Amino acid sequence: MRIKIKNMLLAMAVVIFAIQAWAAGSEGRGGGDLCEDRIQIIRTDFQSWIANGGANNLDLTKINFSVDYYNTKMLGELLIAKIRCVGPGDAGYPVNINGTAKTCIFEKSAGLSQVICDIDKFQKNSETDQYVLIHHEYAGLSGIEIPDADVSTYEISNQISGFLQDQVIKKLAVKPLQKNVPMTFVTIKAGSFLMGDEDFPQSQPRHDVTLTKDFEMQTTVVTQKQWYDVFGNNPSFFQEKMYCPESFMPFLGGNLCADNPVENVSWDDVQLFIAKLNEKDQKYIYRLPTEAEFEYAARAGTKTKYWFSDDYDDTKLNNNVWYYYNASFQTHSAVSQTANPWGLHDMQGHIWQWTKDVFCGYSPDKQTDPDCQDLGYGPSLNYGRVVRGGGFNDYAMHLQAGYRGRATLPNNRHNALGFRLARTAK
Repeated sequence: MRIKIKNMLLAMAVVIFAIQAWAAGSEGRGGGDLCEDRIQIIRTDFQSWIANGGANNLDLTKINFSVDYYNTKMLGELLIAKIRCVGPGDAGYPVNINGTAKTCIFEKSAGLSQVICDIDKFQKNSETDQYVLIHHEYAGLSGIEIPDADVSTYEISNQISGFLQDQVIKKLAVKPLQKNVPMTFVTIKAGSFLMGDEDFPQSQPRHDVTLTKDFEMQTTVVTQKQWYDVFGNNPSFFQEKMYCPESFMPFLGGNLCADNPVENVSWDDVQLFIAKLNEKDQKYIYRLPTEAEFEYAARAGTKTKYWFSDDYDDTKLNNNVWYYYNASFQTHSAVSQTANPWGLHDMQGHIWQWTKDVFCGYSPDKQTDPDCQDLGYGPSLNYGRVVRGGGFNDYAMHLQAGYRGRATLPNNRHNALGFRLARTAK
């Protein structure tokens, strides 16, 4: 009976924690969103592991702690402690103890327990190291870890982390996933085209544009698997098996519709993704395409509304794009519709895509390599950005090659909004 009650209490703790995690996750957290989301996943994994009796595998007798004591103390802090990731300009930055820089620290005072991490330092750790690091902090909050006043070593937590490394992390860490839609690029040759669309006021006037430099464009939108490979999480709304029976992949902390577009990502989130790629790749510089590059590639040398047609022909639309009448109000595989003549999928339809540009007005004058980043009255960081392509819940007119999506603030997220990459050689 005692065991059943204990299991019931642990199960109740799971539910309470899930509610609190949701509430905490709904608050605005600024630039630390991805870091905090990652820690949220890690602490959920720890909490679920404890609730399922995972700590029974630990040999805690060497440090004079019973499993019950460990579970009770850790669960208490996992349920209530807040998470904060900070960077330059945030309160609590730089993260340090007595002037010594740290990746993460814990703080506990009357009525407040929290873990504070340096965004950049935390995200540079491997997945396994992130688990061990976060365990250190929660063990400290729980009183399981008792720092020596003279030497900044944490013998008890190090021992527990050692057990985690050998016996627990292997169970918690996300297993490598099979390869799906690869991140491939095609070269887009320099050239000229007539930009804009007379059917829509925001896309007027039409004007001649010349792009003087070749660039490479990703053949698909960035997929959920591609995002996961960089950040280890999935912000997408469409991640359940019902949306992708063929590419569904669960991982601890969420699911992947591996081949579907990653969505629900802001322009600011995308910049973090790009920064990660640029850190790792010594050959290319990754970025978002400019609005002009996007339309040029979408047209793929054609002069019609769609690369395959100049009218709203339902049969042609259904065979080439995802939109209001055939997408069932959800995303699909990033390669499930026909590529345009330049080998690019979903340049029209399926999902709106961020571009690099601020939403600037058009001019009738000829332009060379347009790249609007400033409206002329102050810093442009919070200006609305142009989105292009049209989405699964849009009518055919909004998929036209020259149609400009609304100016969208860089911190906005939506389940019909994703992105693809452009790149140039370093």
